[in-house]
Amino acid sequence: MAARAELVGKANTDCRAEAAVLVGLLSRRATPPERELDGLGQDGLARLVDVARLNKVLHALDGVRATLRTRAPSVALSLDRFRLRTMAMNRVCLATGARLSLALRRDGIAHVHMKGPLQQAALYGSPFVKPSGDVDVLVAEEDRARAARAVEQLGYRSEQPHLAAWWIRHLGEQHFTAGGGAPKIDLHHRLGQPGTPPVRVPGSWIADAVPGRADGTEVPVLHPLDRCLLAATSVAKALIAREPCLDHVVDLARALEALSPAQRAALEGRALRHGLGETLAAATAVADRVLRAGVAGREDPLSFVADDVLLAMVVTPWLAMVDRPKRRQLMWALCGRAPIRFVREAGRVLAADVARLREAAGRSHEVRPET
Repeated sequence: MAARAELVGKANTDCRAEAAVLVGLLSRRATPPERELDGLGQDGLARLVDVARLNKVLHALDGVRATLRTRAPSVALSLDRFRLRTMAMNRVCLATGARLSLALRRDGIAHVHMKGPLQQAALYGSPFVKPSGDVDVLVAEEDRARAARAVEQLGYRSEQPHLAAWWIRHLGEQHFTAGGGAPKIDLHHRLGQPGTPPVRVPGSWIADAVPGRADGTEVPVLHPLDRCLLAATSVAKALIAREPCLDHVVDLARALEALSPAQRAALEGRALRHGLGETLAAATAVADRVLRAGVAGREDPLSFVADDVLLAMVVTPWLAMVDRPKRRQLMWALCGRAPIRFVREAGRVLAADVARLREAAGRSHEVRPET
């Protein structure tokens, strides 16, 4: 909620120039990195770091850190603080992920880690690229209750218990918190929130997991193909929710580039099996159009969106001046322009919204003790 309020507060702050610079630093332009900063004054450099922070791509500024120290020492100092905080946060996430895997294994619960420092290590060779305050784990739906008990035995409790039923039934996940600076644990048993097509066979992501390491402990992480699909669904979800998602776009480009020719050939079939053909095609087109990543597929479901609008939707979705497409247009494209799929997805959105309103209304009418 705080993050959403921060974005709303920036609605009239024009930072399109800073967004273009940030994308230039991340894309394959021939311009020397420090030249990308030409034309940005002190305020512009501060906005550049702010836009990078909101998109979780502060690593894009690593190549211009010396220039920032010379031209804007205070901006460079804030960048260094963000990076140190990222290292501290992610170290705790790795330790928590290791503890969680040990607990789930002890109870015989198959699982796979998603997102977070483990994904960063696989994509970038370092688990400290962007901040992560959550440990995301996928379990089978039939194991959800047992997995929740295992999480609670680690000293965690359900976050927002009055909304737990809404999270579990409509979003396919449950959030746990322990306080004291510990990262949250997000326990998933389905994938794909209302508004974007869900993953049809999430159990296969668990079965196809590959070994990773967290805090010296071997833990299951996503298969390289499923890593691509997860990044694609994250891009689609963010576009629908109007959230900055340049980090997910960069993740997808990295994940695609890491595939072998045989894996790349198999990816489309895997996406179709999960009902994510249009999701993968749209997210891949976004990566190609925004980053010039050279990963374009055969089609672009978002071809009706102009390049400058698409850039703003990815990097600066808070700008009030952006003439973005409506949510139903994006949903129609992600559903392959198939009426039945679109109606089903719209129904999921409506059911989730109604359920949340009912939960909130019930909470507001609870009898509270007098003070």
